[in-house]
This record gives sequence, C-alpha cells and structure tokens, in this order.
Amino acid sequence: EIIARISDLTAYRVDAQVSDIHSGTLARRQRAHILWSGGSANGEISDIDPTIENGTIRFSIALDEKSDPRLRSKLRVDVSVITAEIGTSLRLSKGPFLMGGGSQEVFVVRGNRAIRTAATIGVAGFDYVQVLGGIEKGDEVVISDMRDYLHAREIRLK
Repeated sequence: EIIARISDLTAYRVDAQVSDIHSGTLARRQRAHILWSGGSANGEISDIDPTIENGTIRFSIALDEKSDPRLRSKLRVDVSVITAEIGTSLRLSKGPFLMGGGSQEVFVVRGNRAIRTAATIGVAGFDYVQVLGGIEKGDEVVISDMRDYLHAREIRLK
C-alpha cells in the first residue's frame, strides 16, 4: 500500500500527445517549444510511444533546463514541435488574416490605401510565417482579419 509519493523536482520532462495524423513527422531529437501561462521552455523529443490509442500518439520531451522552478507536476502546457527549419527568409507576423499556407490575398499598405495583393505563404513558426512571394522586404501588411474586404481591389485608409 502506498504511504506517500515524493516527486523529484529537479528532473522534469513533458509528456505530450498529438493526433496520429502527425506521427510521420515526429522523430527522436526533434526540437520542441513548450509554453504555459507562467513561461516557456525548450527541449527535444526523447521518446515516442509506437502505439496509437484513440487516434493519438504519445511522446516525451526532455527539457534543456530540467529543473525550471516555474514548472509543476501535472501542469498543462502547449507543445510545438519544430518540424522544419528555414535559414534566412522573409517573414511576417502571424495574424487573423492568415487562412493557412499557400497562395492567398493580403492587403499591402501603399500611402493612404491598402492594395489587395496575392502572396505565397510558406512554413509557419510560433509567431511568424515565411513569405515565399508577392510581398517585398519593407512592405507594410495588414494582419487583421480582412475577409469582409476581399471583394475590393483597394481600400482607402484614414
């Protein structure tokens, strides 16, 4: 019979799960970013459970800083696994204007007008997306939700 449980607060790891659709993109030693309301941490995938249960696959992340004092046992966190890394490229802040990757219409500010422009979006990161074409370095892009204005070629700004 268990009398007491003692947690080792000097060696945390993160146990995560993801839809089995993504199982082919997971690999040991892949980098991961962990985010919670009190902070964030980085680590790498240390173990992947080969069994699929209820459409999910489980994996563990070894943290770079195993004894982060902001962590707690059973703490719920968001995990982002880094599946691709791009060198130097043009990037744009994420915003509600995005409707996935690939080709889409965005509004680029030119003087007192916002001009609808076709842009090609590549990979997405935590805070930014890669721009493959249609937008140039230095362009000011409206990142708000502009779906209601996609019928217009340009919009006058005040």
